[in-house]
Amino acid sequence: MNTIESKLHDLLVSKLTTLGYDLVSIRYLKENNENYLKITVDKDDDISLDEIVYLSDLISPILDVSDVIRDKYILDISSLGAEKEIKLDRLDKYVNKYLNIHLSHPYKGENNIIGTLIKIDKTNVTMKVQEKSRFKEIILERKYIDKVHLAIKF
Repeated sequence: MNTIESKLHDLLVSKLTTLGYDLVSIRYLKENNENYLKITVDKDDDISLDEIVYLSDLISPILDVSDVIRDKYILDISSLGAEKEIKLDRLDKYVNKYLNIHLSHPYKGENNIIGTLIKIDKTNVTMKVQEKSRFKEIILERKYIDKVHLAIKF
C-alpha cells in the first residue's frame, strides 16, 4: 500500500466499519491515461447496487475534504461480488445461504459440495443439497473445509 492508499485507508476504515462494511482494498492507479481510485468493500450479506451508490455518495465528499489526492481521478467502488470467498471464521453468518464448499478430504468422493447452509457448530456443518430431484441434509466436518464461496442458484 502506497502513502496515498494508506492515508485513505486510515480516513475511511472506521466510517465503513461503523456502517457494517469491511474495507477490503484501496488502489490508486493509472489506466489508459486516467487516474482511478478503486475501493473494494464487503459485508456479511449481499451488497446491492443501491448500497454501492450510497457508499459512493458517502465517500466522495470525505475524499474531497481530505484533499489527499490532488489530481483528477475516477472513483470506482465495488464489492467482492456474487460468488465472493467467505472467511471460515465468519461462516456462521451465512446460515440459509447457498454456498460452494471445497473440502480437503472428499465427502463420498466429492471435494465440492454445493447447497444451502442449514446449521453450523464447532465441529460440523449441515448442508441441504440436491441429489437428482431430491433434497437431503448432509453433515460435513468443519476441519475438512478448505474454502467457501457464495454460490449462485440457477
